[in-house]
Amino acid sequence: PLLVKVANLIQESENVDRVKEIVVYILVPMIEERNKGKIALSKPKNLSIDNVMSLIHMHFSQKYTKNAPRLPQVAIYAIYQCLMADVERYSSFELKPLEKMKTANRKSGSVGDIDLCLDGRPIEAVEIKFEIPPSAAIVSEAIQKVKSESVQRYFILSTKPPIEDDLETIQKLKENFLKSNGCEIIVNGVYDTLKYYLRLLKTTNDFINNYTDLISIDEDLNYEHKVAWNAICETLG
Repeated sequence: PLLVKVANLIQESENVDRVKEIVVYILVPMIEERNKGKIALSKPKNLSIDNVMSLIHMHFSQKYTKNAPRLPQVAIYAIYQCLMADVERYSSFELKPLEKMKTANRKSGSVGDIDLCLDGRPIEAVEIKFEIPPSAAIVSEAIQKVKSESVQRYFILSTKPPIEDDLETIQKLKENFLKSNGCEIIVNGVYDTLKYYLRLLKTTNDFINNYTDLISIDEDLNYEHKVAWNAICETLG
């Protein structure tokens, strides 16, 4: 109803300047909305590993309206992109494209959130949990998922430490599955994993570039994630 009233007022108005003001008033927010996704992201260079980890931790920890769990997935994927180039173990692997968040593994044929393949077969996979501590139940589910696959290493990475009461059970599940299947289940922290892999790289610049490039194009991330990254980078001084 308001649109019709505004259109009628514009058509009936004899004040050309006022009509121009109304049109601009309508168009400006539409243009701003259109341009929200087109943000040049900061790419700080030559950062220490500790500085990189500080940026990542702050970026994950902002209060977003949605899709915060996507950020650790993007970060781990970005570090794997670096490993493919810098670490010999991964030089012959194929890093599968990062799928959208709500794509079911069964539907897509993937094993984890991130899959690495060798000769077309999944050889290493990563499942990433955001603010969910790994439990014995999560490890059991992972074992059921990969027991018929060719995966040799399956990582369960979380921003939270494992449930302490489940540690003994988790260890037994891992040991028994390694003996029976040959697949090693590795439960670790997202931050610990990132920090370890950053040490293997020639420069942290590659990771920062990969991370920001992924943020800029990822369909599950939007304006608020990009603005937050730039604001956090400004704190470096």
